Amino acid sequence: MSSSVIVFLISFVLGVFLTPTFRLIALRLAILDKPSNRKIQTEPVPYLGGIAVLLAVFLSLFAASKFESSWTRQHPEGWIILLVSLMVLLVGLIDDFVPVNYKFKLIFQVTTSLLLTFYLGTTSTRVSLVETDWINVCATALLLVFFMNAINFFDNWNGATAITIGSSSLFLGILMFNNSQNFLGSVSFAISGALMGFLPWNFPKAKIFLGDAGTLFIGFLLGVLAIRYNPTGSSNFISVFQIFATFFVPLADCSLVILFRILRKVNPATPGKDHLSHRLFLLGLDYSLIPLLFFLLNLASFTAALLITKALWFSICILFFLFVSLFKIYWRTANLSRRFPAL
Repeated sequence: MSSSVIVFLISFVLGVFLTPTFRLIALRLAILDKPSNRKIQTEPVPYLGGIAVLLAVFLSLFAASKFESSWTRQHPEGWIILLVSLMVLLVGLIDDFVPVNYKFKLIFQVTTSLLLTFYLGTTSTRVSLVETDWINVCATALLLVFFMNAINFFDNWNGATAITIGSSSLFLGILMFNNSQNFLGSVSFAISGALMGFLPWNFPKAKIFLGDAGTLFIGFLLGVLAIRYNPTGSSNFISVFQIFATFFVPLADCSLVILFRILRKVNPATPGKDHLSHRLFLLGLDYSLIPLLFFLLNLASFTAALLITKALWFSICILFFLFVSLFKIYWRTANLSRRFPAL
């Protein structure tokens, strides 16, 4: 556990100092997110925050591996997974330069997820829903694609991704350590530290964005960690519940956005101002309080994740109550959100 705290601190410090460096690079290369009717900023904001986060994660883990030699022996596939996540980041980076058709991105995500799933299968780290292998392969790939898009969808409000996903990563690391999955817990801590280091540059006023490069990379890596989370002596239901509860806010937001867009006969892949953050703002919540509310929701759902093995129905009720509350917000703002249609 102590080495993972060091990983978190190294990643945090790197995130703090690398982020402004890549902000300057983005400004020099004119890699900017420009204002539009579907965005909340009023002036261009540099991208490339995702590269700072990636380097903070990679370098902190590399530094720690020099003191934890067992990581390389016990997890030889770890660096392969990080390499594949780098490929995902590169596609997102291309999209930050020149917008890429969502169909191409989806095909790439599915293909990459399937290929990695076959690799992970050799180490018995697939989702295991049934005895039929191809169904498990498809379920694993779908989970990876869902995580990538959930994090990508969620990155629509200053500070929201850094605070929410950063805390979720920290919570996942705690679950991993409780299950003696120390290397995976360290990866989670590295992601959390990098996002916390990125936060001062993104909240309350955004000086830089993660961009698709950052959100797809983070979503992919967290999806792999979610698949590999395997609590000893627990059922599949417990592990799935704990993962969903740990990442409740972004996963629920993505699910509800897709549902309500389908109900409105809008393509779910089209961007728009109809996410939870936008709806809370329409209801009058202060701009800077929205990420803090997300953190409190995260804390409540993670409490359910921790209690699931001791108080099953109580934990289920907590998550059910939270989901119903979010659904009511979406329903209540269904007409209001037409001011900000998905475009």
